[in-house]
Amino acid sequence: YGVPSLVLQHGTIMGVGMAYHPLSANYILSFGKRSKKRLIKLGIPGEKIIITGSPQFDKYKNKKINKIPSKKIVYISSCGESKSFMPELVSTKKEQKKELKEIYNLLKKFPGYKLLVKGRGGWDMNSLPEKIAKEENFENLEFIEKGNPLEFLADAESIILNITTMAFDGLALDKPIISNISKKYNK
Repeated sequence: YGVPSLVLQHGTIMGVGMAYHPLSANYILSFGKRSKKRLIKLGIPGEKIIITGSPQFDKYKNKKINKIPSKKIVYISSCGESKSFMPELVSTKKEQKKELKEIYNLLKKFPGYKLLVKGRGGWDMNSLPEKIAKEENFENLEFIEKGNPLEFLADAESIILNITTMAFDGLALDKPIISNISKKYNK
């Protein structure tokens, strides 16, 4: 439309056709040098990429986390709607069931830990974690749909996740991250 525009990187740079390529704006604001390299590999001209950092993490700058970690483990999944527009990036319902069963059965060996599962507002699979917990006889579960990620991540001893940018939040809080990435992403 002839209006100068910018695209702000808002997540991990994936493959061709994944959100940033082809560039639909005059410039893209990138998190850093590695992101810029990946964007160039995708065919975006280097002169169209401006490194700005990641504003979403400014909240952690000089943030004092006074909480003593509890015996909580947070699980965050990149599950999308069952009719997701990016099925290659999110767990299907079948994959999510398998992931939950694996996590629940592993955590049964550590009864002193509570698993906090983070859902999403309006997510069509929000009932799945509690349903699978009941099937697997796993009782140390708390499901939350809403809340401040800074608070529940700060209170966690560790974080389990698959492909989600919440990994960066966990790293900014100096939390151990356990990656539960499906084998389908290794192709």
